[in-house]
Amino acid sequence: MKTSDLTWDTTVQAYAQNYANQRAGDCNLVHSDTDAVKKGVDEEAYYDYNSNSCASGQQCGHYSQVAWGNSVRLGCAKVTHSAGGTFIGCNYDPPGNVVGEKPY
Repeated sequence: MKTSDLTWDTTVQAYAQNYANQRAGDCNLVHSDTDAVKKGVDEEAYYDYNSNSCASGQQCGHYSQVAWGNSVRLGCAKVTHSAGGTFIGCNYDPPGNVVGEKPY
């Protein structure tokens, strides 16, 4: 599988912003106050490429999406929750995390 360079895409960003705006009232899915992409990359420590699986009790889906070789466009957005928290979301096109496929 060939991996491609990931580029910023304003259409994908608009899609991410639309979803983030919907979360301004409830902030569902907030993971941290840190960089959203870095947080996903940090999950690599729990991912086993050979078995295409994640260590028990850990999350790897953010990492596998960030590393997904066929994704070529990225767009991210953030909103401040009505209670002061921050929601950050990123979308990738084409999306990854296809069941049964390895990210690269």
